[in-house]
Amino acid sequence: MFCPNCMTNNDENAAVCKKCGRNFQTGVTPKENKEPMSASFAIPVGRTGLSIIAGYLGLLSILPPFAPISLIVSIVALKQLKKNPGKLGKGRAVFGLAMGIIGTIILLFILLISLGAIS
Repeated sequence: MFCPNCMTNNDENAAVCKKCGRNFQTGVTPKENKEPMSASFAIPVGRTGLSIIAGYLGLLSILPPFAPISLIVSIVALKQLKKNPGKLGKGRAVFGLAMGIIGTIILLFILLISLGAIS
């Protein structure tokens, strides 16, 4: 059987083309089946709720009280993502973790200065 998309010779009983991946029953190639790249960034499809929350808390970490919360939620989100490898959102959780660490260090520095521990 020849693939009408790439003209590769496939086995008689093949369901998809071995070269381009075209499905012989539906006529769809894998590239045509995917959603646009811009939509995947704007719409949080397939991401865990905690990773989304961690990303937003990372943004709020510029305000000192949110930094430790971002740190904790990000760690929990990363553990959840490790248990569910099919889920997305690791970038948001890592961003929340990084911002949480930076914000928490700044918060601790401010607290030490205000308590007079650092002159």
